[in-house]
Amino acid sequence: MDHLYFFSKYMAGIYRESKVEIKAQFGKLGVHTTEGDILLFINDNPGISQREVAYKMVLDSGIVTRHMRSLEKKGFVTQVVDPADARRRVINLTAKGQKTVRGLQAILSQWWQELFAQAGVSDSEQTQADLARLYQVIIQKKKR
Repeated sequence: MDHLYFFSKYMAGIYRESKVEIKAQFGKLGVHTTEGDILLFINDNPGISQREVAYKMVLDSGIVTRHMRSLEKKGFVTQVVDPADARRRVINLTAKGQKTVRGLQAILSQWWQELFAQAGVSDSEQTQADLARLYQVIIQKKKR
């Protein structure tokens, strides 16, 4: 099992290269890569707050605040007071944000399809399920 340390190298390399390769494509949609990641996360988690975005994406809250300001200024998201809790602000995608998310999804899906094809990975659903389980463990650790 001592070979498992290589996973960090693989995960970091895949992450860095994906960001390099998609940066220009995301830019054509008017977002930086981290902004795109945040928009996708908001889309997948309706009714989420900024604090929850930072926590569940494992991002520094200051970074999320900066990107949220930018996304609001660009017209991709709005924040409204949660009627159930006046201290909480709920993030919503605007129509422009929803359209952009569809473009981001297409870009990322194409990138992963090409990578899996080049690598000969035939079971992307199993890979996704395994990574999702690993991600959930990370989130659960943060709760402790």
